[in-house]
Amino acid sequence: MIAMKNKNKIAAWSSYWSEGNITSFPNLFAENYGGDISCFWSETFSVLREHNRVLDICTGNGAIAILARDYINRRNIGCDIHAIDVAKIQSHKLQDSDATFNNIKFHSGAAVEKTRFPDNYFDLIVGQFALEYCNIEDGIKELSRIIRKDGAIVLMMHHANSITVKNTHDIIDIGKVFLKEPNIFFRLRKYAEQYSRQKIKDAPKVIQKRNQLMVSFNEVNKLFRQFPNNNFLQVTLDNIKYIAERIHNNSSVQISEIREFEKTVKYHLIRMQDQRDAASDIEKMSELEELFHRYKFISVKFKPYYMDGVLFAWTLKAEKNNYK
Repeated sequence: MIAMKNKNKIAAWSSYWSEGNITSFPNLFAENYGGDISCFWSETFSVLREHNRVLDICTGNGAIAILARDYINRRNIGCDIHAIDVAKIQSHKLQDSDATFNNIKFHSGAAVEKTRFPDNYFDLIVGQFALEYCNIEDGIKELSRIIRKDGAIVLMMHHANSITVKNTHDIIDIGKVFLKEPNIFFRLRKYAEQYSRQKIKDAPKVIQKRNQLMVSFNEVNKLFRQFPNNNFLQVTLDNIKYIAERIHNNSSVQISEIREFEKTVKYHLIRMQDQRDAASDIEKMSELEELFHRYKFISVKFKPYYMDGVLFAWTLKAEKNNYK
């Protein structure tokens, strides 16, 4: 069961990155992280020197690796950048910029817990919403092995009380209504099948399936009272209505099309549940600090990170020996 759950998570994230998304928050950061977050990472990269090695963990489609590359290119220094993710990295989306990459090497299917890099290999390890998705102790143990004795790890992590995690909880509640059995997608498929089979469009069986579909529509519409401005709710319902209208207009609606849209919604819910479960309160962060100390990091500091005055994440810096 655990293996299947992890397989579904990987499939959900691989599907998301295959759409060409660069960040986990496409509505806020469509191209890449900018503003205060970009400044945070630029400050982090300011320690890099010629021939340093950088690792971006749980890279997705390379957002932080790209910021590192751009910073290094601006300073005209030579560094090796590696980016790993257990999901499939859609690096082909970045081919237009490939010629200007500063030795970024992408590694799909690579887990933080077992990277296969040599001992004492990296000067700087970074991650935006990364380590918290892993087996944390195994991940820290592996990162401690591959980082140099004067190296450091810098992370931005999900905060349990952040605005992003609050939105995640809202989407999960909405998704549960969409997927409540018999769910709206099942009823939409049954209605499409019955409508296409009947020569008389107001036949009793068609009316029955239509009424069942309307029950689901009414349940979803009630959500607008609780979540009046939720984009996920609006977009999902609009797409379902669009399919229903095409059925009424005798357009060719394939059952596979409805199933594919249902899978998209399910994958989105899996990602949101993953984000919710990855979020940390101060107690979890204190436990994380202890783990870093256990694996030979002498300086570990974490604090809340605010973006435009709104709580967005935690930041954590873990240093070994004389890293400055």
